[in-house]
This record gives sequence, structure tokens and C-alpha cells, in this order.
Amino acid sequence: MQRNVYRLRRSPFLYVFIIVMVTFVLRTGAVHALSRSAGTWNIVPSPNAGDGPNNLYGITSIAPNDIWAVGSYQKHSSGLLYTLIEHWDGTKWSIVHSPNQQHGGNLLRAVAAVSTNDVWAVGNNYRRHGGRLLIEHWDGSQWSIVKTPDVGGNPVLDAITVISTDDVWAVGSYGRSQTLILHWDGSQWRVVKSPNKGLFDFLNGIAAVSANDIWATGEYEQGPNSNDRTLFEHWDGSQWSIVQGANHKGYNNDLNGIAAVSSTQVWAVGDYFVNSSPSQTLVEQWNGQQWQIVKSPNTGSNDFLNAVTAVSSTDIWAVGSYDAYTLIEQWDGQQWQIVSSPNAGSSNVLRAITAISSTDIWAAGTYDGHTLIEQWSGA
Repeated sequence: MQRNVYRLRRSPFLYVFIIVMVTFVLRTGAVHALSRSAGTWNIVPSPNAGDGPNNLYGITSIAPNDIWAVGSYQKHSSGLLYTLIEHWDGTKWSIVHSPNQQHGGNLLRAVAAVSTNDVWAVGNNYRRHGGRLLIEHWDGSQWSIVKTPDVGGNPVLDAITVISTDDVWAVGSYGRSQTLILHWDGSQWRVVKSPNKGLFDFLNGIAAVSANDIWATGEYEQGPNSNDRTLFEHWDGSQWSIVQGANHKGYNNDLNGIAAVSSTQVWAVGDYFVNSSPSQTLVEQWNGQQWQIVKSPNTGSNDFLNAVTAVSSTDIWAVGSYDAYTLIEQWDGQQWQIVSSPNAGSSNVLRAITAISSTDIWAAGTYDGHTLIEQWSGA
């Protein structure tokens, strides 16, 4: 299975342990990052809750003064994780109260918005003996937990996309690592049948071109000792089906995020690696007929991409990390190049990205157990 920080988020106890062990030594600058566009990435101050690690996993934008980010924070007194939701009002980021399931820990992994008073966040409630799905909704005045189907088997929702107020999709996994897809029809969430290709199947990202053209991505593993392979599933308006993805032969191939420009241009990002060797960035593009690997740069010895967003066909952004530094890459219609991005501490990672326009883009993640939010201000 994938070894980077993104995969560790499936195990809250392990993730908290790793973050706590990080030394709180501040330093700035990604010394090997390149600059290719007119504009800059800057860190925007963001609050933290509790007395333990804070992490942001998802971000979505409605307007320049209406942006949401979600994740989790820990209380040392209980050792548990709790939901964390933050909002940008055009001037500052602030924490907005969010509910938690009564038992066990809670974390939110993704967020998507239909409108300013219709926002969804998904994740999971984890327990030592089983867990539950966690879906929350913002109605313009408060966040509330929305009833979800009982699927059993420690379910997790990793990604969400919205088409309209009565057409929302979320993906993840459950049970012995099998794909999980849920749909909101305006009145309830229900499970929609989704195929599996291996013994272990995960869906980590979802993106919609239209109501009848939706893509989900992740990875699958044929058996305990086999390599990960890319997993793509497509919704045609009536059913989900598997579409063949591209892979680096002889490597583990994992995909974490996906973004759609049109029915003939969809992008997915992740990483590939061999056994204990460092990972390298993995970018794939759907051209309307097949998925193909597109060459992407690497800065350090352990590079991976967690999320991608599309402004236009010639303006695509992806974020992740390399050697504990932030990693941001941009597609200009011809090639992917690394764009300089700042760092706040000794361990930095970006896990989510959203675009308002070509000159206003936001990314979220964590550094040394603190929330990390960066903004691109283009010329």
C-alpha cells in the first residue's frame, strides 16, 4: 500500500503518533523549488484548536470571501481526534463550531460546496471496535450531522463532489478495503453499487464533468504481496464501471486526487514507488479515450501529489510534498513545472487545493502539527 503521509490518514492513531514525534523547529523556504508563473504563494495565518496536532485535509471555495477548510484536531486529555472546520470571510480564517459523533474519534477528510448555504463535509467516526461514516452539512447558519447508511466494516469517506443541491457524490472504502460510493438525492444518502478490481480497493478522489459524467480514482491491490495499481471508475448516469488506468510497470501506483476540465480532459495525481524506495510524482490524463501518464517533475527524494484542481485546460494545479517540504506543480498546457511555495516548519505537507480564478487559488495541509493554508496571488 502507499506509504506517504496521505495514506497514513486512514489510521488516526498512527498519524497522531508521527506528528507528535516531529521536532518543533521552524524554518522556511523550499530551496529546490522553481518559479514559473507571474504570482506568488504565501502562507495565510490560520487558527488551531485543542492542545494537540491540527490537520487540514480538504478545502473548497465559493467566492473570494467564502472558503471552507476541514480536518481534525486532537485533545491530549482524551487522545481522540475531533472535527475541525475553518472559514475564510475575505479577511481572516476562523474556526466554526462543528459537531462530533458521541463515541470514538472524528475527522473530516473532504469538503465541497453547492452554494454559500449548502456545503458538505465527509469523513469518518473511528472506534476500536468498528466505526461509522461521518457526513456534515452547512445550511448557512450551522453545521449538523446528516444520517448515513450503516455499511459496517470501518467505513471511510475520502472525497466528495457536488453537481447540484440534490446531486452530491462521496467516495471512500469500507469492510476489507472495498470501494464505497454514496449519493445524495436531496433527501437522503444511499449506497450506489460500485465495482472492485482487487482484494484491496480504495477510492480517494472524485470529480464531476456533469451529472452523467463522473470520475472516481484510487488504487487496488490484487493480493497482500502484489503492487498497487491505479483504479478508475466512471459514472455514465446509470452505473459505475471500471476504466483501465495507466501504471509504471514494476512499481506501486497510487492516485489521490482527480479534477475534470471536460469530458475529454480529466487529470489525476498521486505517486509511484518500489518497495522501500522513495516515491515519485504520478500524473495521468484522460483524453476522451484512454488514461495516459504525463511526465511530471520531482524535487526531492520522496515526492508525492495529494490533490489537483483545474482552472482551465491550460491552467491545472497539483499539491503535495517532498522531503517534508510543500510541493506545488502547475500545468500550462504544455508541461508540468514546479512552482515555488513556502514552508512554515520542519514537516510540511499540502493535501487539498481549490481555485476561485487563475489569480486566486488556495491550498491546505499541515506543518508540525499545525494547520497550514497557502494562497496563490497571481498577476
